[in-house]
Amino acid sequence: MNNSIHATTIFAVRQNGHAAMAGDGQVT
Repeated sequence: MNNSIHATTIFAVRQNGHAAMAGDGQVT
C-alpha cells in the first residue's frame, strides 16, 4: 500500500512541479 501512495503522491506533485519538494518531504 505504501508503494501505491508514494506513486500517487509523485504523480500529483509532478503536475505541480514545485510541490514535488513539499510532497517529497512529507512522504519521507
